[in-house]
Amino acid sequence: MNGPRDYFFDNAKYLLMMLVVLGHGLEIVSGKYSNEIYRFIYLFHMPCFVAIAGYFAKFHKREKVWNLLLQYVIFQTLYCLFSIFILDQNTKVQYSRPYWILWFLLSLFCWKVILPYVSRLKYPLLFAIVAALIVGYDSSIGYTLGLSRTIVFFPFFLAGYYLKKEHFNKIKELSFVIPLAIILVSVMALYFKSDFHRGLLYNSRSYSAMGLNPYFAWLYRLAFLFWGALLGLSFFYFVPKGKVFFSAFGARTLQVFLLHGFMMRYLGHIKISKILNTPSLKMLFYIGILVAANILALRIVEILTTWLMKPIKTINLIKDSLRCRHNQR
Repeated sequence: MNGPRDYFFDNAKYLLMMLVVLGHGLEIVSGKYSNEIYRFIYLFHMPCFVAIAGYFAKFHKREKVWNLLLQYVIFQTLYCLFSIFILDQNTKVQYSRPYWILWFLLSLFCWKVILPYVSRLKYPLLFAIVAALIVGYDSSIGYTLGLSRTIVFFPFFLAGYYLKKEHFNKIKELSFVIPLAIILVSVMALYFKSDFHRGLLYNSRSYSAMGLNPYFAWLYRLAFLFWGALLGLSFFYFVPKGKVFFSAFGARTLQVFLLHGFMMRYLGHIKISKILNTPSLKMLFYIGILVAANILALRIVEILTTWLMKPIKTINLIKDSLRCRHNQR
């Protein structure tokens, strides 16, 4: 993507990344209203992330597509080894079932591969939505290869792909009342009814696995897709347009996403929630993991982990180095 850096998207990615970390923290240490806060975050944070990924898919080179696949293989290996040797889990190194957060890498790879073909359809977005609704009836599609999430979240990726910057500018021109009303209604709805199946937020399981009525299950999913889109619109309304103090961190959210999982898994493994038995300690925990996430977004971490985050670039550098040595002989 040419031209000056668009801080709006950096700001959006940073805020969403902090919500990702907070959401994972709420899974480990729960408190008053943590269930409602968790579900509120999960209603829109991944739809927004996926939409942003779709928006930038217009500008990415094919090399970056294969970089995703290599990232998946590398981090899937690292997380599996981490689970075996650090978390003492009875598991093995495998690549057919993405480890926890790594479904996003595999899904992003798949979305970018199929995008040129789906975009040729007459009504690609309608096709993606219908596919997302129908796939829930196939109980064989679930966690394997992250296929369920790939299909269900694809409408957001496709929507982001077709959105232009002026569309995001239009969102900022909305009356303040509209996004605020959407958020308030959502908060009230979650306050009075927050016991729905979490699978409707994760989109990783079939309708039967969630115990949903087969006649109305597709309506539930459609409603949650629409709800996520509305909250996403509201989120983008409040994202700062210009450069702010955290904008630079927003350009390095992928390293935070891929690295913070080790921290969260370890904290869950040692059952840190048992010693955080007061509201003040729990608040310190939430602040602590957000501070840690910001540390992971530092430039020094980017430099140290370039070989992990950009494996194709690393391979090309090694090839160039070997070629230079060969030519010098």
